[in-house]
Amino acid sequence: MNAPSDDSKDTLANEALFSIMFVSVGFSCFIWQSFTTGWMAYKSRKPIVILVFFQAILGVFATFITLLIAFVNLDCTFVSDSITLYMYLSFTATLFLCNMC
Repeated sequence: MNAPSDDSKDTLANEALFSIMFVSVGFSCFIWQSFTTGWMAYKSRKPIVILVFFQAILGVFATFITLLIAFVNLDCTFVSDSITLYMYLSFTATLFLCNMC
Protein backbone atom coordinates (compact mmCIF):
# COMPACT_ATOMS: atom_id res chain seq x y z
CA MET A 1 0.00 0.00 0.00
CA ASN A 2 1.26 3.47 -0.82
CA ALA A 3 1.93 5.99 1.90
CA PRO A 4 -0.19 9.14 1.77
CA SER A 5 1.40 12.03 -0.04
CA ASP A 6 2.36 15.28 1.66
CA ASP A 7 -0.46 17.09 -0.15
CA SER A 8 -3.12 14.78 1.26
CA LYS A 9 -1.62 15.12 4.75
CA ASP A 10 -1.74 18.91 4.45
CA THR A 11 -5.34 18.78 3.22
CA LEU A 12 -6.35 16.55 6.11
CA ALA A 13 -4.62 18.83 8.62
CA ASN A 14 -6.30 21.91 7.12
CA GLU A 15 -9.72 20.24 7.29
CA ALA A 16 -9.14 19.32 10.94
CA LEU A 17 -8.06 22.85 11.80
CA PHE A 18 -11.07 24.31 10.00
CA SER A 19 -13.39 21.98 11.94
CA ILE A 20 -11.83 23.00 15.25
CA MET A 21 -12.14 26.67 14.30
CA PHE A 22 -15.77 26.22 13.26
CA VAL A 23 -16.70 24.44 16.51
CA SER A 24 -14.81 27.09 18.52
CA VAL A 25 -16.94 29.84 16.98
CA GLY A 26 -20.08 27.89 17.92
CA PHE A 27 -18.66 27.40 21.41
CA SER A 28 -18.17 31.14 21.86
CA CYS A 29 -21.73 31.76 20.66
CA PHE A 30 -23.10 29.29 23.22
CA ILE A 31 -21.08 30.99 25.96
CA TRP A 32 -22.43 34.40 24.93
CA GLN A 33 -25.96 32.96 24.84
CA SER A 34 -25.47 31.45 28.31
CA PHE A 35 -24.39 34.80 29.78
CA THR A 36 -27.22 36.67 28.09
CA THR A 37 -29.97 34.21 28.99
CA GLY A 38 -28.54 33.81 32.48
CA TRP A 39 -28.92 37.54 33.01
CA MET A 40 -32.45 37.44 31.54
CA ALA A 41 -33.38 34.48 33.77
CA TYR A 42 -32.04 36.28 36.81
CA LYS A 43 -34.06 39.39 36.00
CA SER A 44 -37.36 37.85 34.84
CA ARG A 45 -37.48 34.44 36.57
CA LYS A 46 -39.87 33.20 33.86
CA PRO A 47 -39.86 29.43 33.19
CA ILE A 48 -39.36 29.82 29.44
CA VAL A 49 -36.27 32.00 29.92
CA ILE A 50 -34.90 29.55 32.50
CA LEU A 51 -35.41 26.72 29.99
CA VAL A 52 -33.55 28.67 27.29
CA PHE A 53 -30.74 29.30 29.78
CA PHE A 54 -30.63 25.59 30.61
CA GLN A 55 -30.51 24.70 26.90
CA ALA A 56 -27.64 27.17 26.38
CA ILE A 57 -25.68 25.61 29.26
CA LEU A 58 -26.25 22.17 27.75
CA GLY A 59 -25.05 23.53 24.40
CA VAL A 60 -21.84 24.73 26.04
CA PHE A 61 -21.38 21.26 27.53
CA ALA A 62 -22.02 19.44 24.24
CA THR A 63 -19.76 21.78 22.27
CA PHE A 64 -17.01 21.43 24.88
CA ILE A 65 -17.18 17.65 24.52
CA THR A 66 -16.96 18.06 20.74
CA LEU A 67 -13.84 20.23 21.08
CA LEU A 68 -12.36 17.88 23.66
CA ILE A 69 -12.67 14.95 21.25
CA ALA A 70 -10.48 16.84 18.76
CA PHE A 71 -7.62 17.15 21.26
CA VAL A 72 -7.92 14.13 23.56
CA ASN A 73 -8.54 10.51 22.69
CA LEU A 74 -11.77 9.73 24.53
CA ASP A 75 -13.51 6.43 25.02
CA CYS A 76 -16.64 6.01 22.90
CA THR A 77 -18.73 5.14 25.97
CA PHE A 78 -17.91 8.52 27.51
CA VAL A 79 -19.02 10.34 24.37
CA SER A 80 -22.22 8.30 23.97
CA ASP A 81 -23.04 8.69 27.68
CA SER A 82 -22.53 12.46 27.40
CA ILE A 83 -24.82 12.70 24.38
CA THR A 84 -27.44 10.53 26.10
CA LEU A 85 -27.27 12.72 29.22
CA TYR A 86 -27.61 15.87 27.10
CA MET A 87 -30.68 14.54 25.29
CA TYR A 88 -32.27 13.27 28.52
CA LEU A 89 -31.79 16.60 30.30
CA SER A 90 -33.15 18.54 27.33
CA PHE A 91 -36.23 16.34 27.12
CA THR A 92 -36.80 16.46 30.90
CA ALA A 93 -36.51 20.26 30.97
CA THR A 94 -38.97 20.60 28.10
CA LEU A 95 -41.47 18.30 29.82
CA PHE A 96 -41.08 20.22 33.05
CA LEU A 97 -41.84 23.48 31.28
CA CYS A 98 -44.86 22.01 29.50
CA ASN A 99 -46.26 20.77 32.80
CA MET A 100 -45.84 24.22 34.36
CA CYS A 101 -47.92 25.93 31.68
